[in-house]
Amino acid sequence: MSYRHVLKYTGIFGSIQALNILMQLLRTKVAAVLLGPSGVGLSSLYNSTLALINSTTGLGLSMSGVQHLGEAYQRGDAAVVRGVLTVRLWSVVAAVLGMLVCLVGGDALSNSRFGWGEHAFDFVLLSPALALTALSAGELVILKAASQLRSIAVAQVLTVVAAVGISLPLYYIWSVDAIVPVIVLTLLAQTIITCSFSLRLFPYRLMWRGGVWREGSSMIRLGLAFIVAGMLGSAAELGIRTFLNHEGGEYMVGLYSAGFMLTITYAGLVFSAMETDYFPRLSSISSDKAALRICVNEQVEVTLLLIAPLLAIFMVALPIAVPLVFASTFSEALPMTQAALPSMYLKAATLPVAYVVLARGNAIAYMILEGIYDLLLVALVISGFHLFSLAGAGWAISISYLIDLLLIYGYVQLRYGYHPSRAAIMHLAVQLSIGLLLYVLIQYTSGWTYALSAAACCIASAIISWRALQQRTQLWGMFRKLRTKK
Repeated sequence: MSYRHVLKYTGIFGSIQALNILMQLLRTKVAAVLLGPSGVGLSSLYNSTLALINSTTGLGLSMSGVQHLGEAYQRGDAAVVRGVLTVRLWSVVAAVLGMLVCLVGGDALSNSRFGWGEHAFDFVLLSPALALTALSAGELVILKAASQLRSIAVAQVLTVVAAVGISLPLYYIWSVDAIVPVIVLTLLAQTIITCSFSLRLFPYRLMWRGGVWREGSSMIRLGLAFIVAGMLGSAAELGIRTFLNHEGGEYMVGLYSAGFMLTITYAGLVFSAMETDYFPRLSSISSDKAALRICVNEQVEVTLLLIAPLLAIFMVALPIAVPLVFASTFSEALPMTQAALPSMYLKAATLPVAYVVLARGNAIAYMILEGIYDLLLVALVISGFHLFSLAGAGWAISISYLIDLLLIYGYVQLRYGYHPSRAAIMHLAVQLSIGLLLYVLIQYTSGWTYALSAAACCIASAIISWRALQQRTQLWGMFRKLRTKK
């Protein structure tokens, strides 16, 4: 697969996510102003808990369901219809499980050992959120397997718009008391929007016969490793936030969540093309070592070249972005955000390689690698926070990503014979060095010295990326053709 293909689809989905990010920034700004750090921290604790429950009861459908339906499309229409029935049946099972866990475990979830106070009834009210999450996830699986990329993109944009429309008036009227209703109503809107697209393809119908259960059981077995990996990831984040809550209260959790959101969540959305385009391509050639190596290296190079200039600009803009996106009270999150930003360079080089493990169907290895990373993340963040407060937590995130890169590259090389290309290694070394230099400049320079040197770094990163992409894809020629067509 050519560099042009990778660039095209990474650019398309990256642009879609950029629009989503703008809408989410507006929503985040509203929440930060109307709720304050404590309210944002409480919302973060609720969402982390829901994510943990969903990763436990979601049955791994988000990954195994796409794979199951993808195989059904190769067998014909009858198999597709049966596959859709299977996915929907198990989505209902996941919805019921999620609700029951939230209803029955409300007291345990708000136990005083978490230091959250009395919130058991809030978790009862949040139980529909788990059902809605499972049902919408099942419908999204159907859209992904059917390659309805336009519908997925539109649904994502409409969901974010709906979330802003729901949260703004409710937070304004009821402030912190609106957190639970906002979560439930936002997920209800997401489910309605997703179903409006998926039901056009396949009208909603459930089948309870034994054949569907048996067919689904093989899909669920495949998803078990993903469930465990998701549980570990959610538990790690919940553990970090619980630790911070004990150390500094909901205020500290709010600051950490703000830094995490800006660095990991927003910057990470650029990688959305991995799931929609890259992973299916990789799966189709996973047994061909030569083709796999070329595919992975192309994805690593293009992803790095696209995201590196954006990260450099983002690093410089953070002192303005943090109070603009949140509020001036969140400025204490700035040191953490700056220290954690280098992790995104590392993630750009790691994620394409990590997908090799999934493409080869080695879910157990994926689970183990994810578990090691999660344990390291928790240990390093706690240690870093004790030593250097939030800035230490930020550097802990970057260091954990570096260790994760070394582990995944080492495993994939030993197991599957993958070797990164010289170009991929060079681009990572150069662009990461620019990012680290920018961090040093931010910490130790000011005035015109900082402005000129920071601008030079950003320009250098952009020129390096442009020249490399131009060499591989004739990017300028692609733009000229687009202008000619217009």
